[in-house]
Amino acid sequence: MKSRGIDISSHRSQPVSHDLVNKAECIFGMTKEHTDYLKMNFPECKNKLFLLKDFTEDKDKNIHDPIGLSYEEYSQCADELERCLKKALEKLK
Repeated sequence: MKSRGIDISSHRSQPVSHDLVNKAECIFGMTKEHTDYLKMNFPECKNKLFLLKDFTEDKDKNIHDPIGLSYEEYSQCADELERCLKKALEKLK
């Protein structure tokens, strides 16, 4: 993210909780498995839960996690996330 001019040094991942779900206006899942898990474990989020690629014309609706892969794979994933987030924000305005 540094190469994109974004400082995420203070970011820390955390488990999903009812508190986080309740505070969120929108929740974007990267894969159908993510959204299915959230629907099952946090049913209160179903009206604000979206699969990120639902806002695109892409046939493959999953954004694949590059964990353990090369820097290039991470960069391509970041490009894909940026593209999908822009589409989602356009449609949600």
